[in-house]
Amino acid sequence: MLRCFSLLLGVALLSNAPSLVNAERFSHQPTQHASFPKKVSILTEEVFVNAERVPRGGAKAKVANTKAKAPPAHPDVPTAQQLAGVAVFTIIELSFRKVFKTYNIRFPGQLAGCVALFAVMIAAQAVAPNSGDAICNALSPGAGLLAKWMGVFFVPGLTMLPLAPSVGGPVEILKTLGVVIVGFFYSLALVSYTVLGVRKLLGTLSEEEASSVGSSTTGAAKKPYAESTTKFLVTGSVVTAAISIAATKTGNSFQKPLETLFLGFATLATYVWGANLPSSITTIINPLLSSAILTLGVVRLTAMATDTSFVDVLKSYTCKKLAPMEAGAGDLLLFLLSPSVISFAVGMYKGKALIASNLPAIITAVMTGSIGSMFGTAALARLINLGGSNGKVIRIAAVPRSTQTALGMIIAELLGGDIAIAATMIILTGIFGGMVGVKTLNAWGVKDSVSRGLGIGSAGLSLGVVSIKGEPEAFAFAGLCLVLTAVAATCLASIPAVADLLIKIAGGAPAIAEAL
Repeated sequence: MLRCFSLLLGVALLSNAPSLVNAERFSHQPTQHASFPKKVSILTEEVFVNAERVPRGGAKAKVANTKAKAPPAHPDVPTAQQLAGVAVFTIIELSFRKVFKTYNIRFPGQLAGCVALFAVMIAAQAVAPNSGDAICNALSPGAGLLAKWMGVFFVPGLTMLPLAPSVGGPVEILKTLGVVIVGFFYSLALVSYTVLGVRKLLGTLSEEEASSVGSSTTGAAKKPYAESTTKFLVTGSVVTAAISIAATKTGNSFQKPLETLFLGFATLATYVWGANLPSSITTIINPLLSSAILTLGVVRLTAMATDTSFVDVLKSYTCKKLAPMEAGAGDLLLFLLSPSVISFAVGMYKGKALIASNLPAIITAVMTGSIGSMFGTAALARLINLGGSNGKVIRIAAVPRSTQTALGMIIAELLGGDIAIAATMIILTGIFGGMVGVKTLNAWGVKDSVSRGLGIGSAGLSLGVVSIKGEPEAFAFAGLCLVLTAVAATCLASIPAVADLLIKIAGGAPAIAEAL
């Protein structure tokens, strides 16, 4: 338990960056450039964020014409259209899951659904103009709802750390942080310089782009959730806690679903509360971290109040069951990651013209980012013998370090790694990327907007994407690269030969590393 919190403390020490949720606090300032008249929503890891349209003279890309919808009177209350969109994503995911299970297909159903939905929208647009845009517009509210709350879906992954294999002592924790830091710089350099080289080779690197490096700005602070939402969730937590504890002590047959309701309220309440803290606090402690720690505290208090062990309550919180009377709060939140992955198709569709007009650079970034990052991280983890002689599962969990969290957890599961450790390392990477990504590119003299965006999107994950928001062109490419690289990495990890090779590279422990 102490080692678990030591690792979480490591997250806190690296957390001097905007939080995942605080992406919504960034209000985009109007640019002085006359060729940026329109905005488009690009799906990043946690939120839909507004990116200015890429100009014809720069990346030469048009963006899908999607009409902006007026926000609801209460932004945290889902609308019927949002819920309908979520239902569609869920049905698609369940359908693919059932088919793949029936035919024993070893490929993530949610990823297949994402690609299929994207293909359907592209085909519809080709057959009947504007029909693809219409589908995208209809599903955008649901995708936005999932994106708004996606951060809390990762909290159960962090709360499972006490049940995960021990990372080891202080030295192993330092090794873990070392993999995150060294791995980030490696991925950033690999992608940004490779893309830069390809663009120079193809003659698409213009002097205008190379000299236009904007500065990131945070704009006016805005709380991502309404105060009434926090009050409602806290009140719900207190009320359901009393009912749940009473049901457990009396042996009521509904004690499990009542406990699920209570811990669900508690997880949401701690996440929203943490996200709404002043920026002076959230720039130090990420809302995911604060929510995970507070949720573990709630689990501890629940165990004490019901005369149950901490481990038993935590296992009940995420028991890997979805039956109505058996599912834990963590199981339900993790389940929502699957339709969230399906919803990535909306962001991909909105950036289809950007992809088409910069295909060589994007393919280069996606392939080097996915292949280079996974195999490079596997090799580094093995070189330093991360986790010690018995740390195979930890080294494998490090492989998707530079992959969007939802799909990174899927990759870890495909390879046999621990998803709690994988989620922690991914979040660490995003936090560090948000801290130093843009400054590093500036120090390296990488001025090309496309190279900057693709590099930071591949290496820095969502917080890296948010950190480059002040550069409209780079920001648009970063958001696309974030999703496309994760999709490519998951596809690769689903290939048995590739998965076996990654496991072989990460699994061993060379003698040279034993001294570390």
